[in-house]
Amino acid sequence: MVVSIQRCVVARMACVNVLDFSIQILLRNHPDWRRFPVVEVDRDKSWGRILRVNKSAQSKGLKVGMRFATALSTVNNLRSGVVSSRDVEKYTGAIFECLKQFSPDIESSKDEPGVFWLVADGLGRLYPSLKRWAEMIRADLLKIDFHAVIVVGFTRFSCYALAKSCRGVQVFASKEREHHALQFVPLECLEVVLSSGKPLTQLAIKTIGEFLRLPASGVLRRFGKDAYRIHQQATGKLVLPLVPDFEAEPFRLKMDFSEPLLTVSQLISILDKSLRDLFDQLRKKQERLVGLSISLYLENKEKLSFNVKPAEPTLDQALVLRLLSLRLVSIELCAGIVEIEIEGEGGVVSDEQLELIIQQPHRDLAAANQALAFVRSEFGDDTVLLAKLEDAHLPEGRFRWDLLDKVRLPNPRSVDILPLVRQVYTDPKKMGVTPTEEKRGHTCRRDPHYFAIISGPYIISSGWWEREIHREYHYAETQKGELLWVYYDCHQMRWFLQGKVV
Repeated sequence: MVVSIQRCVVARMACVNVLDFSIQILLRNHPDWRRFPVVEVDRDKSWGRILRVNKSAQSKGLKVGMRFATALSTVNNLRSGVVSSRDVEKYTGAIFECLKQFSPDIESSKDEPGVFWLVADGLGRLYPSLKRWAEMIRADLLKIDFHAVIVVGFTRFSCYALAKSCRGVQVFASKEREHHALQFVPLECLEVVLSSGKPLTQLAIKTIGEFLRLPASGVLRRFGKDAYRIHQQATGKLVLPLVPDFEAEPFRLKMDFSEPLLTVSQLISILDKSLRDLFDQLRKKQERLVGLSISLYLENKEKLSFNVKPAEPTLDQALVLRLLSLRLVSIELCAGIVEIEIEGEGGVVSDEQLELIIQQPHRDLAAANQALAFVRSEFGDDTVLLAKLEDAHLPEGRFRWDLLDKVRLPNPRSVDILPLVRQVYTDPKKMGVTPTEEKRGHTCRRDPHYFAIISGPYIISSGWWEREIHREYHYAETQKGELLWVYYDCHQMRWFLQGKVV
């Protein structure tokens, strides 16, 4: 789904809150878990943290933020899983399709999957009442095995807050009743305010009504921008209109050839002509190209498929053709091409793109992103990666490599002590020494890295839930003056090279 920049100002709207959306996804994927305590974790590791819990897990004392290893030691029949973005997108789409039967304009929350806003105006001739309309929505969601709360009211924020705190179907006949009910909504229902929950609790502020009695300037100063934004929305000073989603219809083209195409240059010429038709259609819809998928069918029954994605939605045909050419150069045709299928995805320009003002003109992010798009086109989508910090015990587990979609301006941290920069090996290298040699004098003369210990040991001991680990880390210096980061594994009784200090 693509977000439209068109906005809807409506008199009546509804908020649909699919309760514990990620937990419901886990239960759909594992129906046999329904009678067990279930938690969603951020990673399938013992040091992972709990993101969501079902009622059974909550009744056994499990809480959001708890370590998975701790939870597992407390509840022996615990079931857990990681909810992928693909599953979230899949089931969000299924719910969206269900809701389309009841309203022409629907917005799905990008920050909180499982939350939707619907336009409720102009439905009087189709349904006897708004309550009956909401009940039918809830019944249809139950048919696809999703439990939801539906609140019909007048303002976006009130409908959302009430949908997070009540159950079943609620319909408010007036703004006054809606506002009155909003006063009693517990603050803990609004996850964004929970980041400031401790000081609010210390002030004995537990409901939105109590929160609204605080002066706006004081909220901004003491609790931050997120809490201030909630305060402004709750008081009605900040009104966010409903922004409907729409499903972009992909451009599809299929071509058969009586004479097989034998060269890449012939293929590029054909694709150039096809792109003209595609961009003509996009201009008519006032859209831009988001991505392109191409499938090539060969004489020997093989199929070659690849995707091309520009750094930003574009109408630059020459740029897209260049990206295609870079990708095609790396393809070896073992037979002639007899059929081509092309699918292009269009999308409108977002508000963020329209309103973006470059504050640092010497940093051309668009050019950097475009350069990365060229790299992906020539060498594949998995060649542009970004290191992400992880919460783990062992150094090789404290980062992972994620696909980098866009370059963003750096946000460096200021620190008092500059850390040593290490070249870390994800697979520590064995060092060719025996235990007796290294224990004798903390020097390793048979190893090509012959080193002398200059500091340590710094002990890491963990992993009791899988296999016990005990490492003694040291900084060492080689004869050539290199600084090494090494450790002695007490269970394997040998030295390993973890990295180098550069």
